[in-house]
Amino acid sequence: MAEAKETLVHKVTLGSGKIVLLRDITLKHEEMAAQSVGDKAGDSSTLMAYFMQNEMLKQIVIKVNDHELTANDRETIDKFLDYGELIQVRKVVGKLTGENKAAEPKIEQVSFGA
Repeated sequence: MAEAKETLVHKVTLGSGKIVLLRDITLKHEEMAAQSVGDKAGDSSTLMAYFMQNEMLKQIVIKVNDHELTANDRETIDKFLDYGELIQVRKVVGKLTGENKAAEPKIEQVSFGA
């Protein structure tokens, strides 16, 4: 029988005192979110961004307090977190993805190869 692999996660303590554990966000989460909401958003890039953010949030929430979320739980995440708490988690997701960072990336042109 395989042992469960321990991984590092992000522990978030919300203003309400609830503790939420989040996975690290990966490119795969973004791709799965885009596939999941592609048709739903139509031609609206604003809706696409909104739906993707919600879908990614569902994918990375592991646990709320002592309850480990199942796939079904994630689809009804508002049973575990109220709207204000979801907004707080969205802010954390934004920080994890680098949104709103004051430091802009530095771009340089360099030679490469022979």
